[in-house]
Amino acid sequence: MNFVDYLVQEYPWFCLLSAFVLGAIAGSFINVCAIRLPLEKGVLWPGSRCSSCLQEIRWYDNLPLLSYLRLGGKCRTCGTRFSSRYFWVEFLTAFGFAFLLWAEVITNLRGLTIPPGVQPGLSEKLLFTWLFHALFFSFLMTATLTDFDYQEIPLAITVVGTFVGLVAGLLMPWPWPTDPLVVERIFPLWNVPAYSNMVPGSQTVSVLPVGAQLWPVWLPVPDWMAPGTPVLGLLTALTGAVVGTGIMRLIRAVFSWALGKEALGLGDADLMMMIGAFLGWQAIPFVLLMAVVIGLVYVLGVVVIEPKFLRGERMFAFGPFLALGALLTLLFFWQFVGLSWYLFEIPIQVYFFEWTVLVQFGILLSVVALVVTLTIRMMKLVAAAF
Repeated sequence: MNFVDYLVQEYPWFCLLSAFVLGAIAGSFINVCAIRLPLEKGVLWPGSRCSSCLQEIRWYDNLPLLSYLRLGGKCRTCGTRFSSRYFWVEFLTAFGFAFLLWAEVITNLRGLTIPPGVQPGLSEKLLFTWLFHALFFSFLMTATLTDFDYQEIPLAITVVGTFVGLVAGLLMPWPWPTDPLVVERIFPLWNVPAYSNMVPGSQTVSVLPVGAQLWPVWLPVPDWMAPGTPVLGLLTALTGAVVGTGIMRLIRAVFSWALGKEALGLGDADLMMMIGAFLGWQAIPFVLLMAVVIGLVYVLGVVVIEPKFLRGERMFAFGPFLALGALLTLLFFWQFVGLSWYLFEIPIQVYFFEWTVLVQFGILLSVVALVVTLTIRMMKLVAAAF
């Protein structure tokens, strides 16, 4: 047992505490980015200042979480109270980092590895996977804050995030963190079409819950982009980015035409580009489904509290719901897959690795979109006539 394995197994509390501290530091930086990036200001210089007395905040008064609690959320110089959001963003980011470490490294909630003991020294790779997803969480948090505040998601967030996703694809190609040779030895049919032997509990399940990204770009994987190679990782991330932004731009064009005004901002399409780079193109339908469901629940809840909410022109930030949908998909994607088998006895993989099914699904979505948009335009014409 190497040192990292020993540390994770014997002192998980220390690992979780370290992740919490690192997350609090990241949360402090996220606060700066969320405030300055929409205003096109630098995030590294100048240093933080009190917005009231303009005095520079000293380093010992700028410690994440601790300084806010020690000073009671006030400026040491003039006593002006700071927004509590600074504290809560730092705390939520710290909690998110610790939770991801618990889920992916300590308890293996996501099922990232095959049976323990088969491949020694996986902890280092799992820690890299956690760091990859912690960065993803940070980008999602920053995009959420800027969209809430300004109804804008700056390109500095989504483009940099997409680049990080592409680099991570190169460095951690599927089936990372598991050695492809180990996977092939235990599951000899893992490289055949995913729907051919998808039987729960079988030792020949072809698509395994491994990988920093959910699935490879395609199965069976051709020889020229073999599992575990940078080519496969880059293509998986790049395809996810293209499909993510392409679908959102198509939805934006269709509904903008139907409504006669801008339906979605380009920032949402850029955010989905980043999400696709991190998770792969197969995650896009799940992210959209989660985002729409959560958004509808939110709107209904607000309408109950404030019945006049839907009257007039309202700016509605959709980015936060996409971010939450991406996080839920990251954590519970394989539970979704298992639920589809349990409820319908249909291996959901067939919808992602069979060209004929994908074409049929695309045609069906196009017809539904056309019917919905025509219905909306007819309703607008009828409303205008009366």
